Amino acid sequence: SRSSAASDVYKRQVLRCLTTFIEHGWLRRRVNDGRYIWCGVPNSKAENQLENMADKVMPILQHLSKVTGHAADLALVNQRAALCIVDSTRTKAVGGVNLYIVGYHPSLVMTALGRAFLLAHKAPLVDVKLREIAHSGDLAERNYMGSERWLQEKQRFNKLGYSVRQYGDYIPQLLTDSVPSQAIALPLLQGKQPIGAINLVWDDKGFSIEQFVTLHLNQLNNSVEKIQQLLSDN
Repeated sequence: SRSSAASDVYKRQVLRCLTTFIEHGWLRRRVNDGRYIWCGVPNSKAENQLENMADKVMPILQHLSKVTGHAADLALVNQRAALCIVDSTRTKAVGGVNLYIVGYHPSLVMTALGRAFLLAHKAPLVDVKLREIAHSGDLAERNYMGSERWLQEKQRFNKLGYSVRQYGDYIPQLLTDSVPSQAIALPLLQGKQPIGAINLVWDDKGFSIEQFVTLHLNQLNNSVEKIQQLLSDN
């Protein structure tokens, strides 16, 4: 029909405009949920920088997901100095928690992403953040800090440089509409300063953490090295 044809023409025109904006760096289309994010004025400089970093980094995470067959999340420090998931390769076709997870602030003690980021800091800064959580964090987080699992992950990171999330590391009141999954995470550094973390996530009880680490830790490490080199070149 005439109205349908006109609608198709309009859609093509809009897509051409969106493509032009993306090419000029004014827009970014998130991998996780397909939303278009404005990267130019009037956003704050800090917000623009975060989106631009994600734009550069996500092709590396997409390749990581392709070669491993598992979803990857990108968490960066936002303008409020809080760790935030900026983008993810999780889609409708990928199992696990929170398919549309962008904007979520991972716990610094109960998630692999949060621990990898937190424990990459120097000891005095780690202690400051832990005191903040002990004073005003969620009850589940405060209880977790007294658990054997917390000590286990601190020791794992200090010895091996990565953290894992087990099925029991889960905060149901903070993660609504989610099911537990497992993850392995490494910090992202700019210079020697932690700026975020990336992970690989799986929801398959057929894969133990030890098996997953053996299969994919090197690939995750390689992605971190590529990301850090990319950010240092810009």
